[in-house]
Amino acid sequence: MLKKITAASIIFTVVISVYILEVKPRLQAYEYVRNMPIGAIDLSKIADGVREGSFSLSDISCKVKVAVKNNKIESVEIVENASNDLAKKAEKVAGSVLAAQSLQVECVTGATATSKAILKSIENALEK
Repeated sequence: MLKKITAASIIFTVVISVYILEVKPRLQAYEYVRNMPIGAIDLSKIADGVREGSFSLSDISCKVKVAVKNNKIESVEIVENASNDLAKKAEKVAGSVLAAQSLQVECVTGATATSKAILKSIENALEK
C-alpha cells in the first residue's frame, strides 16, 4: 500500500511540475501573443527596399521579408514559420496586409496567435 501511495505521489509531482514548468508558460505566451497590439504603419515614411523582421516568444516564431516600393507594400515573404496546419493557415494574413496596405487586418480564425506573430514580424520589418 505504501508503495502505491509513494508511486502516486511521484506521478502527481511529475505531472504538476511539467504543467508549471512547460504547459503554463506556453499557454501564457499564446495568450500574450493573441492579445498583443499591432501598431499602425505610415507607408509614406518608409523608404523603398526589402526589410527583414521577426518575432519570437516561447515556441511561436516567425520571420518575414517585406518589400516596399513607392510607399506601397509590394510583397511579404514568410521566410520562417512553424510547419503545422494552423501556422500555414495563418500565412493568409500576409495577403490581407498586401490588399489593405495596412497591418490593421483580421487574424485568420483559429490561428490567431500565429497570425499575430506574422503581423508583428511585418511591423518589426517596417520599423527598421
